Amino acid sequence: TLVGPGAGRAGRHAEPLAGTGRLLRLALRRDRVRLAVWLLGVTGLTVYAAAVLDTTYPTAADRQARAEVMGNPAAVMLSGPGYGLDDYTLGAMVANEVAFTALVAAAIMSVLLVVRHTRAEEEAGRTELVGAAAVGRRAPLTAALVLVGLADAAIALLVAAGLAGAGFAAADSLAIGLGIGLTGVVFAGVAAVTAQLTAYGRAASGAALGVLAAAAVVRGAGDVLRAGGSALSWLSPIAWAQQTRAYVDLRWWPLALSAVLAVLLVRAAYALVGRRDVGAGLLPPRGGPADASARLAGVTALAARLQRAAVLGWGIAVLLLGVVYGSIMDSVTDLLAENERVGDAVARIGGGGSLLDAFAATVGLYLSLLVAAFAVSSTLRVHAEEVAGRTALVLAGAVDRRRLLAGSLAVTIGAGV
Repeated sequence: TLVGPGAGRAGRHAEPLAGTGRLLRLALRRDRVRLAVWLLGVTGLTVYAAAVLDTTYPTAADRQARAEVMGNPAAVMLSGPGYGLDDYTLGAMVANEVAFTALVAAAIMSVLLVVRHTRAEEEAGRTELVGAAAVGRRAPLTAALVLVGLADAAIALLVAAGLAGAGFAAADSLAIGLGIGLTGVVFAGVAAVTAQLTAYGRAASGAALGVLAAAAVVRGAGDVLRAGGSALSWLSPIAWAQQTRAYVDLRWWPLALSAVLAVLLVRAAYALVGRRDVGAGLLPPRGGPADASARLAGVTALAARLQRAAVLGWGIAVLLLGVVYGSIMDSVTDLLAENERVGDAVARIGGGGSLLDAFAATVGLYLSLLVAAFAVSSTLRVHAEEVAGRTALVLAGAVDRRRLLAGSLAVTIGAGV
């Protein structure tokens, strides 16, 4: 579907962007369901959470009680710099508590989509096949970036329209939406760069998501150092979207920082793509030892070795969330005692007993869902190895298929515990 008659001339003789439109249409066709889920998920949850706040915290006293909790350093790490806590309006609640989750979600979406349509395609060998026709060297990267740009623009417009439709100020709602969209574009640029550095899709997405995690930590640490953000906060692109101070003291200029950084990252990615061979990364993979360690003897040991980075990453995330929730336990319990609606909702989720026990049970539920997400991802690694052709090599030896699956599931179950 990408090439027509007479299109057999080599890709190196084509224009650098030749075939971009067809690749973009193909990507939209392949990801129509995936994109719909991301768009509905990010925008729907953002607008829904904003609308629910009015019901959950209907009075000024309720909102000020919530503001006391949000002033806790742990809450600042998980939300925003805390503008407007002195007069905690519904708009300030949206900017502080809802926007951060949408910013991170848009960034994750952008990273995964860019890597999926660039490095992952090269790793599978499809880019080389497509490039043998009338497709330019920069066309795959351009199509991926345009796809993600359209997705982030749609999220920005839908979030802005949804918040404005819920009764929030239109200009501030647009600032929130643009901040989310531009943050997604920035991390699309980060993924475009990491896709040029490594030869593997998993490594490219892992490196880009690592940059996202570092940006979130830097933003949180900077905001904890000083109310409203310190100099450290400004080193994070996530902070730039939050520094618009939407619904409190709106200012647009921080969004220009995101736009400039996105342009620089995209330019860097285009400069790097011409400096490497198709399928190769600028950073050569590190060679392993000539002989395997005794710890790799067996399918279970192999599965543990393949998943050690994922297990470590998910484990650290669960640990840090546990520390954060534990540090705000007392202040949240006081809020639950003052706000009957929220207290009743937590009691229904967490069961009977004291408010402290109910909140702890609610936290346990959310952390359990996080562990379940890891279990799903870990189990699907078996399928990924089979698609990549590596499972066939393992099964060529004296390895039974059931034993291979059992070894991977043992790692998943053990790591989950």
